[in-house]
Amino acid sequence: MERICPTCSKTVEAGLYGMKLECNHWIHTKCLDKANPNFEKCGKCLLSPPSGTKLSLEADALDGRDYIANPVNSAGWMYKLIKKEPFIWLQDHKNLQWIMNEKGYGLQKLIQAGVSINDFLQNGYSWDDLKIYKGIQERPIKALKALKCNAEHFREYPIKGKIEMDGRALVEEFGLVFPPGGKPLTCVGGENKKPWIARELTELGFKIKDLYGAGMEYVEQYAALYPTDEDEVLLEVKDSDIDALPSIVKRTEEAKRVLNPAPMASPVYQERVEMLPVMHVEPVINSGPPRIHGLRRK
Repeated sequence: MERICPTCSKTVEAGLYGMKLECNHWIHTKCLDKANPNFEKCGKCLLSPPSGTKLSLEADALDGRDYIANPVNSAGWMYKLIKKEPFIWLQDHKNLQWIMNEKGYGLQKLIQAGVSINDFLQNGYSWDDLKIYKGIQERPIKALKALKCNAEHFREYPIKGKIEMDGRALVEEFGLVFPPGGKPLTCVGGENKKPWIARELTELGFKIKDLYGAGMEYVEQYAALYPTDEDEVLLEVKDSDIDALPSIVKRTEEAKRVLNPAPMASPVYQERVEMLPVMHVEPVINSGPPRIHGLRRK
């Protein structure tokens, strides 16, 4: 039987650096609480709830403040630099139950200390791991916002089937918008190193109504998502949805013509132009702009 330390989730070898507790779980000696070691039960067993109950010892508030509803800016970055708790535990991928039970750091206290979603995800914790917190169970959107989560986290670390999320929440709560002026889909607060595509949006539950809700104004913004036929089915796109979108290119050209009208040709010049022979030129065929909409077949 494989021996996995309930604190660090790594294999335990019998001997000087590992031991078996009375709860029958093996643990690294270095993972025991130095000040008050418990040789009877590991952190996992201490936190095991009665059958059918939720696993969470998290308080609803800390010192009278609900840090999920009212998060504060913190100098957490400074604690990271000097490898201070709780960041050192997260960097070492300590068991979240152990951090909560043995060290007293539930989600409220972690947020108070400046812990962000990056401190979990970039250190190997999963969305399922976060479900031990009552805040994630009962108020997932508010809790993730308090952890400074944005839409890019759901793209880089797939959340589908883990925590309930939809397109409206991604737009209104996690900063996925089309900036004014016909710019492509952008994540407010994100790094925006690569463009969003329709396939990523459909995996997050997006519908065409969510694209409009995000501020989509022009057909070029839709085309920049490079939707496939399958994507359009999942987005529930109709011909009328695309027909309602004007072209920013055409609008720009029309505005230029209004501001800079072409000069009137003189009668003599016009007469000479009309006398020129008509030349036949074969049309140039190219791939054109990105595919806009595949439902209508002309």
